[in-house]
Amino acid sequence: MIAIFGGTFDPIHLGHIHIAQHVKARFALDKVYFMPCKFPVHKAEPGSSSQHRITMLEKSLANHPSFVLDKRELERQTPSYTVLSMHEIRSEHPNQAIFFIIGMDSLNQLHLWHKWRDILSLCNFIVCQRPGDKLNVNDEIAPFVTQFNRDVTFNHFGQIYVCDNPQLDIASSQIRSLIKTNNLAQCESLLAANVFAYIKQQQLYQNTDEPC
Repeated sequence: MIAIFGGTFDPIHLGHIHIAQHVKARFALDKVYFMPCKFPVHKAEPGSSSQHRITMLEKSLANHPSFVLDKRELERQTPSYTVLSMHEIRSEHPNQAIFFIIGMDSLNQLHLWHKWRDILSLCNFIVCQRPGDKLNVNDEIAPFVTQFNRDVTFNHFGQIYVCDNPQLDIASSQIRSLIKTNNLAQCESLLAANVFAYIKQQQLYQNTDEPC
């Protein structure tokens, strides 16, 4: 079984790594694929370039052999609709259960996603939570949602599992805001050491007006 972890990863932080580690162990996954998007549909454009985000992901994933960088959405020239990627991934893994990792905030907006029913016909969702998150799904989504437990029998697609993950209050927007306000040192404990060093070296996020 595999999971796809989508996001802007702008920058990738230790919260992302902890989530992936927890989900891999909890669901007995073989691999977790980190899939950064180039043109996020529901968020502001990334504050750093695709190449910077690739480099930070490579550095952060280097010591985790079961975590893999998937660059397909960065190489696509159109908006990063998840359904396109999941069609491709399903064709590459036709006989495996596939999971797509999202946050509770994304679950609560899932009914607004482009062709969300098609996505659900290709994979399952794993929903991870952060402090303060509350389940507030659309009535169309609610029948697919179940609380994960070890007695669950996995289907290859069609289910939304709410995970009991440790809730870390870390966000990429928080890190960008700290850097933008010249509080770089406060970010050190939130990032892999080599990512923190790279951000300092490249002076990322320091001169930007992108939303935090």
